[in-house]
Amino acid sequence: MKIKYFGLFLFVSIVQLLVAQEELTIESCLSNALSYNPLQKQKEYFNSIQTYQTKNANKSWLPQVNIIGQATYQNKTIELPIKLPGLNIETPSKDQYKVYADIQQNIYDGGLIAAQKNAIQIQSAADTKRVDNELYKIKEKIIQLYFNALFIDNQIEQSKIVEKDLMALAEKVKAATQNGVSSKYNEAVVGVEIEKLHQKQMELSSTKSSIIQSLNKLTNKQYADNVRFTNPTFVQTISKEIKRSEIELLQIQQLQLNNLSEIANRKTLPKLGAFGQVGYGRPGLNQLSNAFEGYAIGGLRLAWNLSSLYTFHNEKEAIQLQSKSVDAQKEAFLLLTETAINNQIVEIEKYKNLSESDNQIILLRKKIKEASKAMLDNGVYTYQDYLKDLDAEDAAKTTKALHDIQLIQSNYLLQLQLGNL
Repeated sequence: MKIKYFGLFLFVSIVQLLVAQEELTIESCLSNALSYNPLQKQKEYFNSIQTYQTKNANKSWLPQVNIIGQATYQNKTIELPIKLPGLNIETPSKDQYKVYADIQQNIYDGGLIAAQKNAIQIQSAADTKRVDNELYKIKEKIIQLYFNALFIDNQIEQSKIVEKDLMALAEKVKAATQNGVSSKYNEAVVGVEIEKLHQKQMELSSTKSSIIQSLNKLTNKQYADNVRFTNPTFVQTISKEIKRSEIELLQIQQLQLNNLSEIANRKTLPKLGAFGQVGYGRPGLNQLSNAFEGYAIGGLRLAWNLSSLYTFHNEKEAIQLQSKSVDAQKEAFLLLTETAINNQIVEIEKYKNLSESDNQIILLRKKIKEASKAMLDNGVYTYQDYLKDLDAEDAAKTTKALHDIQLIQSNYLLQLQLGNL
C-alpha cells in the first residue's frame, strides 16, 4: 500500500514539474491558431466543391438524353393531289402522338468545356486566397497577445527581484528598530512598498491569465497560467519583397478575367455534335401511315450561334475595364502596404536606439541606487529617498524591457506585412 501511494505521489510530482517547465513560443501559437481556426475548414470545402464541379463539367461529354412525349392536333394533313384507280390511300389522322428519346452527343465544342473547367479551378484558388486574407487578422491578434504576455512575464520576473530587495530592506529596518536606531514609521514605509508590489504582482498575474485564456480560445489549447513565454529571436530583414496573399488574390482575379475572355472567344466558334431520335408514335417516319409504329433517326449537326457576336465586343471591353480596375486595386494596396512597411522600419530603428539609451540609464540608475544605499547606511539618507531611487531603477529596467519587446514585436509585424509569416 505504501508503494502504491509513493508511486502516485511520484507521478503527481512529475506532472507538476512538467507543467512548471511548460514553455510557449510564438511560432507554436501561430501554427496552432491557424490550424484550429474554423476558416481552415472552408479550404477543404472549396477543394470538394472544385472536384464536384469539375466532374459535372466532364459529364458534358456524355450523351445528353431527353425523353419527350408529344400530342398534337392539326387542321390539315398530307393528301395526294391525284387518285389512282384501285389504290385507296388512307388520309393521315389530324391528331398525332409520339414518345421519343432525343440524344445529343458533343463532338467538338470549340474548347468551351475546357475553359469552364479552368474557370472552376481558378475560382477555387481565389476562394482559398480569400481565406488566407482573413487569417491575416488572426496572425496579427496572436502577435499582439503573445508580446503582451511576454512583457507581463518580464514584469513578473522583475517584480521578484524588487521584492527580494524590499524584503531584505524590511528585515534590516526591523532589526534597526529593535536596536533603537530606527522607528516603526520606517517599517511602515517599507511595508507599504511591499504591499504595493504585491498588488502589482496580482494585477500582472490577472492580466497574464486573461491573455492565456484568449490564446487558449484561439488555439484550442489549455495552457496553464504559469506557462512561460519564450523570447523570440530578432531576425534582421534582408529582402523587402512583398509576398502578401492579397496580391496573390489580385493576380488570380486577373487570371479569372483572362479566362472569361477565353470563354467569350470559345462561344463564337461553331459546335459539332451527333444526334439521334428513337421513338414510337403515329405517324412514324412514314407520314402517309395512320398506324402507331417505332422509328429511329440519327446524324451529325454543325451549329454556329452567330448571335453571340452581338455582345462579343461589349464583353471584351467590359473585361478590359475590369482588368484595369484590378490593377488599380493592386497599386492602391501596394501603396498602403509599402507605407506601413516604411513606418515599421522606422519604428524598429527607434526601438534599437531607445534600447541602447536604456542601457546607459540603467547603469546610471544602478550607481544612484548604490550611492543611495550607502548614504542610507551612513544615516544621511531617509528610507523614502532610498525607495524612490530603488523604484526609479525598477522603472528604468521596465522601460528597457518594454523597448526590447517592442523592437522584436515590430520586427514580427514587419515580417507579417511583408507576407513572411
